[in-house]
Amino acid sequence: MSGFGDTEPTEQQKALVDEALYLRGRIIASYAQVEFLLADLVVKLDLRFPHLIESRIKAVKKIGEWAVAKFGSNASARSSSATP
Repeated sequence: MSGFGDTEPTEQQKALVDEALYLRGRIIASYAQVEFLLADLVVKLDLRFPHLIESRIKAVKKIGEWAVAKFGSNASARSSSATP
């Protein structure tokens, strides 16, 4: 038993979770590839990226604050405890 309920998840539920995690990974990888491509273009074309690092850091902090407000302060502790 998982400790979250009286019954174990069904095979269909396990398959859905597996597929959702796989698709989440694909989405994250896609964003990373786009970010890499943009950075590569900026360097090769000697362009200035339109968003300053300060504004990007500010946006990430706002996302973090939103996540803490929505999911609680130990949401980051749950994700960090999963890493070896």
